[in-house]
Amino acid sequence: MGQPTLTPAFFQQNRARLADTVPPQSLIIIRGNTLVPRTDGQFYPFHQDSDFFYFTGVDLEDCALIIKTDADQAIETEILLHPAIETLELVWTGRIYALQDIIQSDAFDRYGLNSDFEYTIHTLLQTTNQLILDEKQAHHLSEELQFNVETTLPRFQIKTYSNELRAIKQEVEIAIMKEACVITAKGLEDMRENIKEGVYEYELANSLRQTFLEHQASGLAYPPIIASGSSGILLHYQQNNKMLQIGDLVLVDVGACYEHYQSDITRVFPVNGVFTPRQRAVYKQVQQVLEQLIGLLKPGLTFQALEEAGAQLITKALLDLGVLTAAMIQQDAKAYKAFMPHRFAHLIGLDVHEDTSSRLLKASMVLAIEPGIYIPKEGLAIRLEDNVLITEKGSEVLSLAPFED
Repeated sequence: MGQPTLTPAFFQQNRARLADTVPPQSLIIIRGNTLVPRTDGQFYPFHQDSDFFYFTGVDLEDCALIIKTDADQAIETEILLHPAIETLELVWTGRIYALQDIIQSDAFDRYGLNSDFEYTIHTLLQTTNQLILDEKQAHHLSEELQFNVETTLPRFQIKTYSNELRAIKQEVEIAIMKEACVITAKGLEDMRENIKEGVYEYELANSLRQTFLEHQASGLAYPPIIASGSSGILLHYQQNNKMLQIGDLVLVDVGACYEHYQSDITRVFPVNGVFTPRQRAVYKQVQQVLEQLIGLLKPGLTFQALEEAGAQLITKALLDLGVLTAAMIQQDAKAYKAFMPHRFAHLIGLDVHEDTSSRLLKASMVLAIEPGIYIPKEGLAIRLEDNVLITEKGSEVLSLAPFED
């Protein structure tokens, strides 16, 4: 059996689902990202807008999708606008081939040039009742894709609709996200063999990158956090330049990106392979909270209820560890936030942190569950994070990465 992959039919289905969700006779405009200059003649690595990718599968800069729906909420017109071929450098980047492949795939009803953007919109507005737009700021777009059309039609944000669609993962998305988690777990297993005194954090990061690439990941979901010692207190520590010391813990927060979908897993390892009694006590408390939160997951649970449960569990853990006292908790019910400042859960998919509103959990959502305890006075930080699929009756942990015994 081959690896899961996204086909043109997947993106066509997503566009049809979008059309069926928005009001009749809507004009939908979704613009992709542009290249961001780094220096003269060089650009930062391109990353496509997640909504644009979800509805097109196009991973090329400076493109736009225009959809016009009819009175029955079916797609009446569907146009992919793209840069002119002569504007894409052939010798330096080969992006011209990517554009040719897109056009030859015949995945869209119509194709056009970005220079047709404003004229196309003016034409379609004649039979439109409302606009569905993305939220990009002008400086994120190529000049040809600026939205300068004057109209009194009501405007709605694409996120109002795309967040709901993207939250429920389809079978192929779940398969891809499982593979991203498998690759991440393999990276953590390989990396753990290199954890020893005298090794630098960046060497562990390089080990992860190598394993990810060897297993066909497209890269890292985000800059890896390899935080040894007191650096684990910094939630988004990314310097990764310290040498590992005996007695330190190493907090590793990392995820592989596979077929544009992200994983997000956190583990903590002792440098010399053995926890101190205090480190183990805190570790076990966080691991227990993680397991208890995962045990609560099922359709119908709200994010608010999940966060409230996390607050109660971590407060008890801090009380058991002697970090908080009963008097401190009585004085401030949110005293735990000084030692656990972030949320306990977030949705994950094409983005590492997807929209997490007060909606109910539903089957086929994928969450990252990440309790932690951070004690600055002790220079001690433990965060454990798993990716979990909501099933019809409960949940399934996707990230079977190694824990310390």
